[in-house]
Amino acid sequence: MKENQINNWINKDYLTEDRIIKFSRQFKDAKPFSHIEINNFFRAKKLREIEIALKKEEFFLKESDLFKVKQTNDLVSSKQNVLIRFREFLISDEFISYMEKISGLTLGRKKIDLAGSIYEDACYLLCHDDMVTGRKIAFLIYLSTMKRNDGGALLFFDKKMNAKVRIIPKKNTFVFFEVSKISFHEVEEVIVKKKRLALGGWFHD
Repeated sequence: MKENQINNWINKDYLTEDRIIKFSRQFKDAKPFSHIEINNFFRAKKLREIEIALKKEEFFLKESDLFKVKQTNDLVSSKQNVLIRFREFLISDEFISYMEKISGLTLGRKKIDLAGSIYEDACYLLCHDDMVTGRKIAFLIYLSTMKRNDGGALLFFDKKMNAKVRIIPKKNTFVFFEVSKISFHEVEEVIVKKKRLALGGWFHD
């Protein structure tokens, strides 16, 4: 890829054609549904700026039978320049094209849902599939690291509701998966006095 905006945000090692082809194979071959987990995805300095800015946003406790989590409003309404620029990057032609090459999916331009979340002690998200009209790819950007026994892991289930994948949050890991009628997933309850901070949302068709 030529030198352009995408180089300002993403680890340059992940921008070569060979690496994109490798990511595409991993995404398409993944079970129980198409997904990928990429460590150290963003440039460390940029991620630090995003983390600092996100912590200044207001988080609201949201709770139902399905979930308990603290979440910001959609960051389309953020007044912070760092988050405004980051959101603009995520919906840029460069990054959307990058995501399409990896996923093999056609994504819409200029449309994204993006919000911050905090899972702390007793927070959880029960199993669901994310199926809402228009959603094509769900994604998470982890801004904190959890240990195996802390809870807060992302679980992927097969059609028989058996957990097949367990992703433990690690700072600067980018996780995304195709939203479909089989994309069953959940976030384990956090069982320690610790904050699981992340950005997440959906790309649309």
